[in-house]
Amino acid sequence: TGGPACTVVTDSPLLINELCGCAHLRVVSTGGELDHQLNLLGGALAIETIGKLNFSDAFVSAGGASLQHGATTAETEIVATLRVAKARAARTYLLVDAGKFLKVAPHTIAPLREFTAVITDGGLAKNARADLVAAGVNLLG
Repeated sequence: TGGPACTVVTDSPLLINELCGCAHLRVVSTGGELDHQLNLLGGALAIETIGKLNFSDAFVSAGGASLQHGATTAETEIVATLRVAKARAARTYLLVDAGKFLKVAPHTIAPLREFTAVITDGGLAKNARADLVAAGVNLLG
C-alpha cells in the first residue's frame, strides 16, 4: 500500500535518532524510562509495549554466551525486556561478538539452542565453534 516495508521496534534512543532520515522504515519506540547509563528506554512501560507486539524477527544482544548458561546479561533492568521480545518473535537472533563467549553474567536470557541463530564475528575459536554446532546451536558468522 505504499507504506514502509519494514518496522523497527527499538529501546535505543540512539538508533531512533539514526533512523530519523529513513523514510522507508517505520520506527517504533518501546517507550519507558530512560536509563542514562545504558542509554535505553526500559522498565515496565517498555515491557508492556513489547508484550503487545508481534515480531517476525527479533535481534537481541547479550553480555555473555555459553552452552552451560546460555545468553546472559548483567543488566537486571533489561533481562525481562529481552525475554519478552524473544517470546513475542517468530524468530530470534542473538548478536554476540566472539569475546562474549564463555563469559557468564548473572541473568540468563535463554539457552543458546532456543535462538533461531547465534550471529557472531569471525574471532570465535574453531574448537568453540565446533562445540556450539555439536550442541545444536545454529551459528552464523
